Amino acid sequence: MSLITKISARNSTLVFDGNDRITVPALKKVMKASPQLSSLSVRGCRFINTQLLHHIPVHAPHLTALYLSKCRLLADDILSAVRNLPQLIILDVSSCISYQTAASILESRPTLQEFYVNNLLGSFQHSRPDIVRTQLQTFSRSLQLFGNTLRVLSIQESSLLTDEMLLPWICGNPRIEMLRVSTCRYITDATLEALAQRCRGLIALDIRDVALDGCFQVTNAAITSFYRRNPSERVTISFKQCFRTIHSLVDTSLVNITEL
Repeated sequence: MSLITKISARNSTLVFDGNDRITVPALKKVMKASPQLSSLSVRGCRFINTQLLHHIPVHAPHLTALYLSKCRLLADDILSAVRNLPQLIILDVSSCISYQTAASILESRPTLQEFYVNNLLGSFQHSRPDIVRTQLQTFSRSLQLFGNTLRVLSIQESSLLTDEMLLPWICGNPRIEMLRVSTCRYITDATLEALAQRCRGLIALDIRDVALDGCFQVTNAAITSFYRRNPSERVTISFKQCFRTIHSLVDTSLVNITEL
């Protein structure tokens, strides 16, 4: 059985997601044999550790996309590798680093276009809430200062994330195309209102387990207002549990609504 889950023409994309057999030495050999490698995904590979981060800039200098979510052995050392990948525009570090390090990544790589930082609390579930909140505030400041090229931000399962942490970035970045904040219980109508006003290029919004039917703090009125300001087919908004209610609020022939 091959170690590779997916491989593209010219070995430019390699996917090993969930592969329990892949190791850093084996991956190093594959990268050496793939000089045109531009996208590498090792999500959930349990033997991937910080050694890989030292090999990537050497053997995959043209990498533009790196997916490392749920690689539990990775530490905050990822920062040094990211600094040495000048062409990197897509990075997924969900469930493997701290918000403090995520903030430093934004500062060192301000040309990122897609940043996935879901469930960072999952790796630090024993952290005190005040420490986590401070780290999130640091991330928010970096997002505002260095996140102006981001088109996609996925920051799901961040239970302490608030509107105030996102609004400065949203108001200063009209390029946003996708925002995913599912299970972020402190997100309210204010975030939807800012997106509707500022981000005319928005094509996807994920607020699963945040909105409607008493599911926390996004209201029916905000959803209705959002679609009145964006009466087109371009915006897909994702819900869960509250799927039936949204169909009763808007003309579903004009918008895309999904239940994921």
